[in-house]
Amino acid sequence: MRTRVLGFVAAAVAVAITASGCSGGGGDAAAGGGGGGDSYKIGVAFPSQVQRRWNFDAKYLTDAAAKNGATTIVQFANNDPNLQNTQVENMLSQGIDVLVIAAVDASAAGTAVARAKSQGVPVIAYDLGIEKSDVDLQVTRDNAQVGDLQAKAAVAAHPEGNFAIIKGDSANTVAQQIGGQAAKVLGAAGPGVKVVYDNWTPAWATETALADAENILSRNNDNVAAFVVSSDNMAGGVVQALRGRQLNGKIFVSGLDGEPTSLALVASGDQTMTVFTNYQEEAQAAAAGADQLFKKQPVTSDTTTNNGTKDVPTKQINSIAVDKTNLCEFITKTSPPGWVTVADVFPGNPNACPAA
Repeated sequence: MRTRVLGFVAAAVAVAITASGCSGGGGDAAAGGGGGGDSYKIGVAFPSQVQRRWNFDAKYLTDAAAKNGATTIVQFANNDPNLQNTQVENMLSQGIDVLVIAAVDASAAGTAVARAKSQGVPVIAYDLGIEKSDVDLQVTRDNAQVGDLQAKAAVAAHPEGNFAIIKGDSANTVAQQIGGQAAKVLGAAGPGVKVVYDNWTPAWATETALADAENILSRNNDNVAAFVVSSDNMAGGVVQALRGRQLNGKIFVSGLDGEPTSLALVASGDQTMTVFTNYQEEAQAAAAGADQLFKKQPVTSDTTTNNGTKDVPTKQINSIAVDKTNLCEFITKTSPPGWVTVADVFPGNPNACPAA
């Protein structure tokens, strides 16, 4: 089921890219119908299609933009910051009116922002901040909230013991903010909480998280109460390490993204919890911001974020913790359309969530 859903989303994104790329010239027709206003193009630069969520973000943003009369040109950079900058150059050559960029690298993406701004194209930093850049709006989850939810859940599960913080890529502002807040919470949790590991994971790699977890366990004679892990894919690596020692389900493991595979681990007890941000809401906020910027209207924001150059108007999307207590409610009521099904999380048990 999950493969079919992902295939549908990828196909929908491909249709949006084709519709945008072929419209050309100055009289672009909005993909999927418009909202009755002037048509315009939004360039969407996303990090990768490997992480499942970006396919959904692209579809949700494209759908929301179409309602405002806009088409999208979507590019995925295979987690290569140089490729992402090249892709932005290509989109600028196609005459985009607004750029939405989820940076592969918070520093390197500044080059793309500068190029867009030099051509009068406003820029929205999506999901990840871009350092020392003249972006017009940032749309993101509250990443400090994510670290807070993860670390507080870990302490609630184990008020004492050895804790490991496995963070994402050091060049990524999301990783910096989540990991920083988790460390802050654990540091204030009292003398019984001892942080025995706090380090980065290049490219958020599952294999690296697996190796790090094995090393952490070995150095501490398996005496680890909790792994505070910044993403679901890295949590999967930690779970593999725990399974190898028959410790799965005995040690706290957090994650982020609410991926169906990780939700299944939550159901089995191997992963304690994950954190989910409604990507549809985030994408819709970005589309609304793009429409405001195109029309030269004030952008909607909740706060500001200083990126080293300016205080950027910022629209924050709240996140929720998902564990066994609210897993079925999340699957059947909270998650956006197409994200997850009961069958994804409870294969062979269609009645696991009676409300479905």
